[in-house]
Amino acid sequence: RQERKANSPAKVESEVKLVKYSEYEKLLLDFLFSLRAAGVESTILPLKSHDSLGQDMGIYTTLGCSVFNQLNNNQNSRTTSNTFHKEQITGLWSSHMSSILEASRHADDAAFSHKSWTSTLLKFLSPNSILDHLPNDNSARAMSNMGFDRVIGIIVRRFLGLLQNRGSMPPPLRIAVFGGPTVEGKGCQRARVRMPPGSSMGTPAFCSFPYRLEHFLNAILLPPTVLKQLRRTLAGISQSSVPSNEEFRLVEVINLGEEGTDSDYSNAIVRNRMFPPLSEAQMSKSTGYGGGPPDLVIDAYGIDD
Repeated sequence: RQERKANSPAKVESEVKLVKYSEYEKLLLDFLFSLRAAGVESTILPLKSHDSLGQDMGIYTTLGCSVFNQLNNNQNSRTTSNTFHKEQITGLWSSHMSSILEASRHADDAAFSHKSWTSTLLKFLSPNSILDHLPNDNSARAMSNMGFDRVIGIIVRRFLGLLQNRGSMPPPLRIAVFGGPTVEGKGCQRARVRMPPGSSMGTPAFCSFPYRLEHFLNAILLPPTVLKQLRRTLAGISQSSVPSNEEFRLVEVINLGEEGTDSDYSNAIVRNRMFPPLSEAQMSKSTGYGGGPPDLVIDAYGIDD
């Protein structure tokens, strides 16, 4: 009785009121709970089972984009998942720079000693330049609509797995990064910005941009405060015990960079699907890179080629 009382919805609600959320976190929570409601209404939730490899993600992409457009009062009722508005995405980026700055903090920089340097760097990063390769761009190098839709669908499906609070958990978006020593993270010890004493920030594995990319994407798509709120609320709805504190990632990035290689090496691996094998034990976990073919490949060779 004491355990049920300690974790009752009333108790959870009183604790949640003490939390102060940023504007971005409020918008994200609104989106996620609206996504859950839409998923239940459309009978997508609860998720039935793991989708087979290569499964079409269209149903999840359409659901996520529909909820997003409704919350943003999109005036174009004909907007589909294949239509992306750079102005809308640029506005989100520009309006929530403080949240983006916080998500950019290295996981081992507790005091955020690199805050000033990171803030300066973000000021020079134009959202327009970052979005240059969205499908609306006429460049031949732009990702296809189908590829972009699939990435969104995988993330929305992962969100739904978390929001159902039970049943099968779909895998995260898996990204493989190829490259040379820069991708490996070599040379970090020569950085002109000071590394905090005892920090892992200068270690190649934790300095490399694939590691930073994974941390940033998860921190901005699902900040710890938002994840904690979701688990508290869902635990109250399902009358379950103490909400889980297990790490949860929407995106996983595997670093396949290796010095002395070039794009011929990465092409051979991708073409012949020579990725780490996907094990059943890893599939059952909600976190941890489970191997198998990635959903997205980043070819980060530059100077070496």
